[in-house]
Amino acid sequence: MKMQYLITFKPYSTFFFGTFKSFGEGYYAESSRFPLQTSIVGCLRKTILKQNGWLDQKGNYPDKKYRNQYEQITGSVATVSMDSSDLNLGIIEKVSPVFIVRQDPGHFCPDDFLFPVPQDIDYRYDPVEKDEEGNKLIIGFDYLAYQNESNAEEGSEIVTTKIRNPKNDPPDYLGDRDFWENYVRHEKIPYHPGCESGNIFLNVVQQGIARDENRQTVEGAFYEKHAFCLAKGYSFGVIAVLNGETPFKKEKDDVFLGGDRSLFQMQIKPITAPYELRYTGHPVMNRILGSEPHYEPPDDDNKYVCISALYGDQEPLDLEHALILSLEANRFLEYQKKKTDSYCGIPHSSVLYPKKGKSFIYKGYDMATKIGYNFIIKAKKGF
Repeated sequence: MKMQYLITFKPYSTFFFGTFKSFGEGYYAESSRFPLQTSIVGCLRKTILKQNGWLDQKGNYPDKKYRNQYEQITGSVATVSMDSSDLNLGIIEKVSPVFIVRQDPGHFCPDDFLFPVPQDIDYRYDPVEKDEEGNKLIIGFDYLAYQNESNAEEGSEIVTTKIRNPKNDPPDYLGDRDFWENYVRHEKIPYHPGCESGNIFLNVVQQGIARDENRQTVEGAFYEKHAFCLAKGYSFGVIAVLNGETPFKKEKDDVFLGGDRSLFQMQIKPITAPYELRYTGHPVMNRILGSEPHYEPPDDDNKYVCISALYGDQEPLDLEHALILSLEANRFLEYQKKKTDSYCGIPHSSVLYPKKGKSFIYKGYDMATKIGYNFIIKAKKGF
């Protein structure tokens, strides 16, 4: 029987998640805020192996003498690649995009689920008032829009976009339930200062020393390392669908995530009644859990928001317009199929607008979809 689980990862202290752009010029390293989906899946599989005693003596790799047992549970895929043709992850049927869980101390269930906000919104500022630090006072959000304008000389249409004021920073904000309930309806979005990313991801500057390819320290090669810790009451989370009896022997366990092996406490809980109501009142969580949406935008007035990055070998089809901040590189492709180990995809928070009368079409890699990428939701366009 298939069962959905909320799996949370709470850091014990600071964490560092490396990306293709972690190191800039002059020995400067910056962590990504979120772990990669591949890291989450790898962590789940290794935790299953560890808890069932299927690792080798050093605890690094599966012990081949238990292969018949662990392959039924963790699958036959040795390394999870985006475009893997082998989709067998054992009883792991599907994993959602990573999100932030807010759970106040003493509460049995999560209080909210937060996701990075889409690219088509901008801060709205008070024209006069300043905040306590003398910066512009944020009072809400505005939607960015675009319009088609006819080009008489060329006999065609061009797209004109309302862009952000270059003097203003783009929203660095995590959308909670209130945000997404109003966003999908294209209604006025409330602003909660506590949802600012800087109030949840706390920056920690550390000094480090570089290592060579053999992991030996390089004399004099110091660098500045920007890591993060999470504010009290927050953790990372995913929804995992497991097909069959849970292979996890413990509800809580200590695990490592990322190349720096940051230490987290992992906790797994089944989503069962009556607590599931905590999850289904959230528009994005509704979509993750496969529940009926509270609101469905009309077919002739909709857009699509990338909750996670899109990875596939084809571009999205039948788009009239798109808001994409940049391309996102990834190194988890099957190397024998590609001449490079880096691939660019459409990052999370991108907004895609289908052509009028057309259906949005995108076919991503099956494995990428299975482990939490290629996840989109529909929202009202509103113009």
